[in-house]
Amino acid sequence: MSEVIEKAEKIAEKMKEDFENSIRSEIEVYPCHTNRASSIGELCLRKLVYMRLNYKETAPVSSSLQKRFGEGILQEPAIEDRLRKMGYELIQKSQLIRIDEANITGTLDDCVALSSEAGRPTEVFPIEIKALTTFICKKITKAEDLNQFGFAKKYLDQGTIYMHGLNAPFMIFVIKDKDSGDINFHHFVYDKERAAGLIEKGKAIDKFVAKKEYPDRLINHPDECDRCWFNHICLPDKQFQGGEIMIDDELIQKIDRHQELKDSYKEYNNLNKELNLILAGKTGIAGGYELTGSWVEKGSYVVKAQKYWNKKIKRF
Repeated sequence: MSEVIEKAEKIAEKMKEDFENSIRSEIEVYPCHTNRASSIGELCLRKLVYMRLNYKETAPVSSSLQKRFGEGILQEPAIEDRLRKMGYELIQKSQLIRIDEANITGTLDDCVALSSEAGRPTEVFPIEIKALTTFICKKITKAEDLNQFGFAKKYLDQGTIYMHGLNAPFMIFVIKDKDSGDINFHHFVYDKERAAGLIEKGKAIDKFVAKKEYPDRLINHPDECDRCWFNHICLPDKQFQGGEIMIDDELIQKIDRHQELKDSYKEYNNLNKELNLILAGKTGIAGGYELTGSWVEKGSYVVKAQKYWNKKIKRF
């Protein structure tokens, strides 16, 4: 029996290793000859110029982030299939959108065609499909709520470019909760001023690229710089300057997982605090849950002086 267990363990470990290698093999950096609609909403203009002139120096994404990218790609056809089952006709899939005056390009997910009883389209509008975590989905009650998240604000700018290119007055964001499977639909109306700002941004990028020059660095946005793909060339003074180089795959996997769980941990803590307030002193039944509890008296005490290591983890 022990031989069977040992053999099974080795096979499972090998499969996990093959999976990680497969994910790493998918990490690629592609040339960037135009201003991408998916990136035009980046806060830092300098980063957008780096993407054009220095794409070969882009820091590779982590395997954990690549997994999330892969999951997002897998979600799209499943959501499209669901929309068809709901009776909606999807057209113009993966249509190239191009704004020539600003050298901005992008690939639209789909357009929905609403048809009359005679079968003729009465309304055609673009949609963008996004799969997000429960933590983020719960904070989104309308499309504009995406503005509160740095990465998600770019979705609105991307959508604005698509509406501009298609001359569409509105679009629908189809947002799926990756954890629960729930899907919500949020309308987003074309904003002429927002579009004009993005077009001017694209023109400015092209001017710098033509001269092979760079705009000034972003000031007072340390989080933005810390997670930038180009901080190793933009901020050489921030490069690693000492300490131990830890070549430990198990440790790196644990740190990757630690970073993946940060949002879930925050969501759990926030919900736990809310429930503590709502359920204080209450017992009963809610759905399939029995709710009980008791009051706990906490005495005061003096915390002894101590020394501890306040760790900080950030990707470079």
